[in-house]
Amino acid sequence: MGKVIAFTVVESLGYCYIATSFTSIRMCLESYQVPKAFKELPIVLIASGLMSFAFLGLVGVVYLKSKINDKKTTESNLLSVVFI
Repeated sequence: MGKVIAFTVVESLGYCYIATSFTSIRMCLESYQVPKAFKELPIVLIASGLMSFAFLGLVGVVYLKSKINDKKTTESNLLSVVFI
């Protein structure tokens, strides 16, 4: 039960962080001179795609760290995890 509450709190904090990050990015993008073709939705989609790549990188770091901490992981297994 404690894990469920912890996951719920962490996920809600993560959602709030993402929502405020996107809001601040949109506010910054309004002050920049963006080409007419990229106004509004296209530039927001590009920015959100770049942010999703950043968060995917963080997920990979956490996954790799869990594999390193695993006692059964050898160097060859670790290399296969990195290059997959």
